[in-house]
Amino acid sequence: MQFTEKGVSSMKMRCLLALIAILVILTTQAPASDKYLIFVRDSLGNYVEDAYVEVWDGSSKVDSGNTDSSGIFTTWLDGSIRYKVTASGNGQSGDWQGLPENNRIDIYMHK
Repeated sequence: MQFTEKGVSSMKMRCLLALIAILVILTTQAPASDKYLIFVRDSLGNYVEDAYVEVWDGSSKVDSGNTDSSGIFTTWLDGSIRYKVTASGNGQSGDWQGLPENNRIDIYMHK
């Protein structure tokens, strides 16, 4: 099969257009998100180290992990989305639901 100069040029143009399309898709900005601190406390009001935290957007888990030594779990959330955040540790659990505000969420666990 022989390639003509016109055919090669057309193929290069298609490749260039495909590359541009891929770059546009990859650089489209995701919804704005901000850093949020989730503070987890036990039933006595003490911050809980190593509590397990899950962040849910409807039925989709968007983040999870453990609190640090200060009882804080850091995550990035979109302030216009209603989330459910659960925490468990030391035989206790608790949750929070709503629109995140002021870059802070407090969860008070209980038995």
